[in-house]
Amino acid sequence: MIHRFGAFELNEHLFELRKGRELVPIQPKAFDILTCLLKGRGTVLSRADLGARVWPGVIVTSDSVAQAIMAARAAIGDGGESPTFIQTVRGRGYSFVAPVDSVAGQSAKLTTPVATRADPTLIGRGASLSTLLELLERARGGRGGVCLVTGESGIGKTRLVEELGADPTGVETIFARCYEGDGAPDLWPFARALQRLRAAGAIVEGDVAALADGRLPARTLADPKSRFALLDGIARTLTARAATRPLLLVVDDLHLADLPTLHLIALLSPQVRSAALLFVGVYSPTTPRVPSFRAAMGALSQEPSTATVRLAPLGRDEVGMFMKQAIGQNVSESMTAKALEKTGGNPHLLSELVHVLGTGARPDVSMMATSVLVGSEGMRDAITSMLAELPDSASRVLALAAVFGQSFRIAALAAALDMTNDVLLRELDAADVARVVARVDAASYRFMYPLVRDVIYKRLLGSERAALHRSAAIALERHLGDDPDHAGVAEIAHHLVEAAAAGDVDAAVDCSLRAAELARDAGDDAAAERYARRGLDAFRLAQSPDETKRARLGTFLVRS
Repeated sequence: MIHRFGAFELNEHLFELRKGRELVPIQPKAFDILTCLLKGRGTVLSRADLGARVWPGVIVTSDSVAQAIMAARAAIGDGGESPTFIQTVRGRGYSFVAPVDSVAGQSAKLTTPVATRADPTLIGRGASLSTLLELLERARGGRGGVCLVTGESGIGKTRLVEELGADPTGVETIFARCYEGDGAPDLWPFARALQRLRAAGAIVEGDVAALADGRLPARTLADPKSRFALLDGIARTLTARAATRPLLLVVDDLHLADLPTLHLIALLSPQVRSAALLFVGVYSPTTPRVPSFRAAMGALSQEPSTATVRLAPLGRDEVGMFMKQAIGQNVSESMTAKALEKTGGNPHLLSELVHVLGTGARPDVSMMATSVLVGSEGMRDAITSMLAELPDSASRVLALAAVFGQSFRIAALAAALDMTNDVLLRELDAADVARVVARVDAASYRFMYPLVRDVIYKRLLGSERAALHRSAAIALERHLGDDPDHAGVAEIAHHLVEAAAAGDVDAAVDCSLRAAELARDAGDDAAAERYARRGLDAFRLAQSPDETKRARLGTFLVRS
């Protein structure tokens, strides 16, 4: 939309505010605040409303809203006790009170930053990128801060901060990464940052220089006073460098940080408030290297100079836009819905899905069949990398959970694993935090993404799959009860049929036959036929088929 008021014109699509023909400078968040007020003209919007709309998924203070209001008023010359455009309604919020003429702009323009128009991986990240750019702009002016960027694996955290650091004018940018592997020394990301700063001419001395050179004595970190002096020296070196040129320091995979690195970030946080330095820490909600990591991030997020950006999966419209932009043509509503179902809106999985579909051709829903997508090496690698962040102990749990299906019951899975429920829940916690699985209700979980479950299941060897199906059948049979319904028996039969390749065909046939009989007794002939056909499938694996049982199963088939 294009909104005209007084002598001004605000163009949502071009992110422009003009007065007559002149372009009016305005901060990104002030522009967003002004847009919200224009859209809600005549109504009162509270600070909470404005905060939720302008900083979606980000924790901000009411002071941030007030500052954005002040900046918006300054841009349109709306000051004094009797404002012309933006009125303060004491105790309630703000209202745009002047007449507004709103017309549709060019529909071909996207309501996201320019970068997202060329790169589908940035679709849906406009607000988050604007927040980071605003924080960087504040740092340029000597009001630095800390920003924590978090979200599940593949959600686009690294891509977002790469865009932030893409040649910002007048800013020195350093990217570093934490490692958990053998041999990675404490404070490694800061050691790398110091190496690069020194190569660019920064003054690095004493123990700080020894850290950068990899020759820091172990006793320095072991002794509390020496360790604190080192951390303080690193912080002072960084802020001194920022005094000569604004500094953007990005540390990726922060969840793999060692304890001294976390202590240094906590020490640095209050010092950046009056420095031209923005520190961005990027981490996944998975099992951290240091048990106190979440407490450290919680404490850091409470600092006045800290902002938190949480990246969420893409919604339906964003998935459609992503696919259109990546494939190079419009996609149907059914294609968009299926892509969202398969990937859950995860940009990395979407990228791999689009790669399977290819560009130029006319894709259809059949190209997103599970067998096609799971057959893609890129898709398998993408999901394997997501699962690699989980503890090794979770692998066996998720493998058996995948055998149960897209959703699974806690009690049955625990029994199949020979675990108590509480032990299983602890194993599932890491997968839950990493959004691999999600709680459905008090008794069950589900896989967040069907593709994740499919890949876990498909990569099992044939003998493993059969053994796990057998374990699932035994566990379910223990919980069947004395008066089972046909659906419960059929579920057990399904697992026994899948396990029949290992040789126990009779058990699969007998259970399928029992399920069919129970379904017929219940008056559900369609279910009875379905179960009987599954039992007949098992006969294909029999070395010496029991023809009597085959004939009994045949009686449930509908004759045409």
